Amino acid sequence: QAGRLNYGDDDLHWPNDWSKLASLVRQVITEISLMDDPKIRALLAESYPALISRYATITSLGNSGGFSGARLWRIDSGGSSYVLRQWPESATGYYPRLRWSHDVLREAYKNGCHFVSVPITASKGESLIFRDTLLWQLEPWMPGTADFEKSPTPVRLGNILRALATFHHAVRKIESH
Repeated sequence: QAGRLNYGDDDLHWPNDWSKLASLVRQVITEISLMDDPKIRALLAESYPALISRYATITSLGNSGGFSGARLWRIDSGGSSYVLRQWPESATGYYPRLRWSHDVLREAYKNGCHFVSVPITASKGESLIFRDTLLWQLEPWMPGTADFEKSPTPVRLGNILRALATFHHAVRKIESH
């Protein structure tokens, strides 16, 4: 049968548009190569030597559905998990705003809002690292799934609104930027 591969019970179909297949293959190769990129290991070793072991596991998460365009990697090291965020090149123009957002998250955490992920200060004292024309940051991994749309309930909505109020109360003294 032309255009069909048969592997037992599963039939795989060749796509009609070869460019889509080529694009998918390129994406997979890129994701695999980014999983353990030596540049990322070097960045982690230089910026977070006390946290990230040279034996850390690095898993590319791609964009994970976010709106910022950032690329994400999960870093597992020494029993702890982190997320490394590579902001898109366009974000370098927003450096002051990103620093301010880090200050807001630190203030929220300091004031009892412990469900926010506060970016970790690197070895040179900054929570934003500028390297290779890009901004990077490391944060603690926060387990969970944003899935309210899949299972909306009044109780869950109430919890979301309480969390939002807790955050706003924790950062009420910060001036807007």
